[in-house]
Amino acid sequence: VTGSELLPDLRHEPPSGVVVRRVDGRTLLAFASAVGNVGAGDLIINGRRTRGERLMTVTQEITRVDGSVVQVPLRARLKYQPGGHNHWHLQQFNRFDLRDATTGRVLRRSPKVGFCLGSRYQVQPTVPGTRAVPRMNHHCGRFRPGLMRMRAGIDVGWVDGYAAFIEGQSLDITGLPAGRYMLVHEADPGRLLL
Repeated sequence: VTGSELLPDLRHEPPSGVVVRRVDGRTLLAFASAVGNVGAGDLIINGRRTRGERLMTVTQEITRVDGSVVQVPLRARLKYQPGGHNHWHLQQFNRFDLRDATTGRVLRRSPKVGFCLGSRYQVQPTVPGTRAVPRMNHHCGRFRPGLMRMRAGIDVGWVDGYAAFIEGQSLDITGLPAGRYMLVHEADPGRLLL
């Protein structure tokens, strides 16, 4: 990073639609989550794999102030997620924790960490550089497990959001006593993206 790059800046919106429900004998804490890009540049990832590989390697496409574009190799991977999702997920993009409100100790961690990136709705208030129509609004190769390449991301000024209970948007809190807890959402917890 030289300082001439127009980088994304990922910001989580506060969890919303928080609800507790009993499902199949378990107690689930469900919530909506949303990650917005309030940076100077789009978050664009490009995945690629060769025949026989299950995961795609990923580069992040970075535009510089002078308009040139560079592909930066990342440790991140894309994985096709069947069973209701049926599209490609960027692994380790998002994490949800339930923590003790006093100590901050993690009590529950979400099993879901992979997400299909897209520009679903605009950040409010709008940020400079927001396009009226996003470029990165697709469905991550839905029903196409045989893809060898894929492009995904979140445009400047746009949000990738998920409703409560959809695609793993919940934590199993069975057995936790009544009390005060913190629900923490973290984008890119492994710091895989620029």
